[in-house]
Amino acid sequence: MDGRATVLLVCEDRSQLFMAGDSLRIYGYDAVQVGSEAEAMEQLQSGLRLSVLVTDISVTLDGLKLARTARELRPRAHVIYTARMPHAVSQKGRVSGALLVRAPYRPAQIAALIAELQGKADPAPASRAA
Repeated sequence: MDGRATVLLVCEDRSQLFMAGDSLRIYGYDAVQVGSEAEAMEQLQSGLRLSVLVTDISVTLDGLKLARTARELRPRAHVIYTARMPHAVSQKGRVSGALLVRAPYRPAQIAALIAELQGKADPAPASRAA
């Protein structure tokens, strides 16, 4: 294993999903992108070596439930919730230690939060071999 963190991105907004996934790869993370709760569950149950779950909370995507399931399957996984109205997200339903970010977000912001959760310095984009 190369030590790279595996990030499961769950977002219904396809443009945000692909932009974040591509950016996280530039920062050196392994990003797995899915657009629904069902696809995320498939990934979690497939044996994915999850380091961090980044999930939307919306009317049609229950990121709170998804995070609880992720923690049951991968107790050491970190969680970052994203929501368009973060003030409306109850603290009670969140898993412990989870962060909450307003959507839309900048991918660099998510990369910095992942580094923080893992106790690392702010990430720099990975250098690419010529």
